[in-house]
Amino acid sequence: MDIAVTSDKEEKLFSRRSIAFTIAYDGSTPSKETARTGLCKKLNLMPDLTVITAISQDYGSRTCSAHANSYASKDALQRFERRHTLSRLSKGKEEGSKEEAKPEPKKEE
Repeated sequence: MDIAVTSDKEEKLFSRRSIAFTIAYDGSTPSKETARTGLCKKLNLMPDLTVITAISQDYGSRTCSAHANSYASKDALQRFERRHTLSRLSKGKEEGSKEEAKPEPKKEE
């Protein structure tokens, strides 16, 4: 997966960076989670404060266009991002922790 940034704007009013980028890939279209981790590694961003808002695949090619917002603080993220987007971010974190801590089945006496 190769990420190329096409636009990077600082939005001081919202305390965030608005980033437009393209992704070249092999196989299926990358998920928002894999796009977010790749973008955070490339630009040294905090994954907890970065949200992928859109991914659109270019027809007939192995590239897609995407948009992300990277916030300066957790407060700004919660203030300006949509609620359902925040719930999807927290749901992904909870699923990972639920798999690790499975309750043991009760034994009948």
